[in-house]
Amino acid sequence: MADKSEILEEIEKRVGEAHSYLGLDQARDEMTQLESRAASPDLWDNQEEARRVTGRLANLRDDIERWEKVRCELDDVLTLELLAREEGDESVADEIDEGIASLAAQLDDIELFALFSGEQDENDAVCEVHSGAGGTDACDWAE
Repeated sequence: MADKSEILEEIEKRVGEAHSYLGLDQARDEMTQLESRAASPDLWDNQEEARRVTGRLANLRDDIERWEKVRCELDDVLTLELLAREEGDESVADEIDEGIASLAAQLDDIELFALFSGEQDENDAVCEVHSGAGGTDACDWAE
């Protein structure tokens, strides 16, 4: 069985980096505060504040759950790879490769979403397309 330990070490490094740049320790603290705020009955007196608190809470939960899912899946793949290497079991090589591919794709998604963490990044946007001097085809496309 081909040694996958270098690839898995790189993925483990990326998972650790994701924990850092997502600020998961601070996110958990903030989530605890927001959960207690959301449990307060007077929160719903101010609809705008309630929307802000529940939206932020949902975003934090999503980030934390996404990272924890990757961490759990990585632990499973690491354990499977270690057992397969110790026992010389080639039958799980495809499963390990699939796990590595899945982890890499999930980490790519996490890294992409982390790029959109600015104040305005969650807001909607309006795009207008003008055909310019492209003729009939450009007008059809712009509609």
